[in-house]
Parts: sequence; structure tokens; C-alpha cells
Amino acid sequence: MADNACDPRRIVNDIVIQHDAFRRMLQRMRSLWCDAQSHIPVVAPFIGETGTGKSTAIKAFVAMHPRKRTPDGLVIPVLAINTPSKPTPRNLAERILRALGDPRPSSGSASAKLDRIVMNMAAAQVRMMVLDDMQHFVDKRQHVALFEASDYLKELLVSYDHVLMCFGLSECQLVIESNEQLKTRSKAAFELARFDWIEQSSQDQFVAVLAAFQKSIAGFDLPELASPDVSIRVYLATGGLIRYVSAILSRAVRTAIDRDKSKIRLDDLGAAWSEEVVGANRDYPNPFRSGFRLNDLQTKIDLAKTIGQRVIRPTASHTREPRAVLAEVGL
Repeated sequence: MADNACDPRRIVNDIVIQHDAFRRMLQRMRSLWCDAQSHIPVVAPFIGETGTGKSTAIKAFVAMHPRKRTPDGLVIPVLAINTPSKPTPRNLAERILRALGDPRPSSGSASAKLDRIVMNMAAAQVRMMVLDDMQHFVDKRQHVALFEASDYLKELLVSYDHVLMCFGLSECQLVIESNEQLKTRSKAAFELARFDWIEQSSQDQFVAVLAAFQKSIAGFDLPELASPDVSIRVYLATGGLIRYVSAILSRAVRTAIDRDKSKIRLDDLGAAWSEEVVGANRDYPNPFRSGFRLNDLQTKIDLAKTIGQRVIRPTASHTREPRAVLAEVGL
């Protein structure tokens, strides 16, 4: 956890709550690190909705294996890459080269870039590559993998033995399953799901997370977040997504600091919720307002579970030939 004393306004943003599923995810990543040390080429998918904590896990793991400068050059044990929004062999290679510190990441063909990537990864002693937002490898309109870009990943894995950890939404598995070389090297996907109030163990974990948040911001006088009355309201406000819990508390704390206050009331949490959650007060009622009734909970919980969900894009009404689809994605 970062040193919160440096900037009080970041006190919530710097909190990392290691609940059970998060710890299991980190343990899986540590196990993969052992494979990486043995130069075993493995593909490991980690999936989950946006806001469940995947990016936080990446940051925590990369921090365990930081870059370091040695007399022989820069060592990068874990190379973290954000997938371009529309990945192609060229822009993916450019992003990898830039992360490796290559002075000319844009120069050369895709195949020439691959040769430089392999050379630079070997020089930097890269053992693992972390690829975030891998769902970008899937064409959103046709739900097909962008084969050219995924083949480039395969070529990299074949050319240089390392562990490839892929993070993203559930469709990132389509990328792996559509490429035989990636599929044969892949482990089963690890899913980091949102908390589910209906499942008792998941509810208990969510309440424990709220208690941990409250302990970490003990300098502020908040309602008892882990209490039965408040915890269900926080769940209904966030749909069990940690990102929104953090965002609401962070906004409430920053507002309190701006107003030179230490007391944060339910109304203040409601105001923060209204600012931070898409659809607040339009698609979702404010669970922090005094008149909000905790009845018909199943219906309210079902509605809360739609918070943060992706908008389903309409698909084309006509069917196109496979070759037309391949041509559209660059093949």
C-alpha cells in the first residue's frame, strides 16, 4: 500500500484491499512466476468485469518485481503492456518496444519489430509479459478474434520463452481459443468476479472489504460501513464492484477535505455516488437518501448487478460470409 501521508486526497486511491479472491489471484500469479523462472512458455488468462480489481492486481504484482538498472543494462522481470484499442501487429509491436525502452519503437516492419522485441526482451531478462485489456483483440461488432494481431502474439511466444498473462473481459478467451498455439499453452482462466450479495460467502467478503476501507480512513468519521443497514446500501450503490466503492469513498473524502470537515454522513456518500456512478439517479435510485426503503431487496439487488455492465451493441441484421469478416479485420 502506498504512503497515504504524502497526499491526504489520495488516501482512498492508494488503498489495496486484499480480499480472498484477490489473494487467490495474486497466488496464481506467483505460481506463474515460478514457471517463468524456469522459462516455461505459458498463457494464463485472467478475466473479470471492469472494476473488479484486475488492474490493481497487475500493479501489485509488477511492484513485487520492479525494473532495475544494473551495470549490464535495464532488467525488466515483468513487462506490463496496455493493449491498443485496435491492435495490429505494428501498433502492438510499437507499444511493446516502447515499454522495453527501444529508442526507435516506430521504425521497421512488423517482422523487423518482432526481431527487436525478442532481442530486447532477452537483454532485459523479461520473464513475464502482462497484457491488459486483451478484449481489444476481439472485433466488437462481429465478436471474432483479430487473427493477425493474435498470431503476432503467438509468434512472440514461440520466439521467446516467457509467461504471457492476459487480463481482460470474458471475450479475451476467444483470442486464445481461436489460435491453436496459444490454446495449447493456455491454463484455465481465473475469474475475478464482482461480489454477490445473495451468496453468503461473497456477501461476507464484501462486508469485510468495507470494514477494511473504514479502518484505512480512520481519520474521518463515517457511518459504520460494515453495519447491516449501511453495507447493503453500499452494495446497492455499487453492484459489488470494488472500483465504485473506492470511487465513492474517495470522492466523499476529497469533498470533506475541501470543506475542512472530518465527518462524512450518508447524504455525503449519496452525493459522491451521484457524481461517480454512471446512471445514478436516472437508472438507479439513490440508496443513501433517507427515504430509501430496504424492501423488495431481490429486485433492488438484481438492478444493482447491472451497474457497470457493458452496453450490448446491436449486431448486424444480415449475415456476411466468413471471408468478408476476415477482410474487414485485415486478412
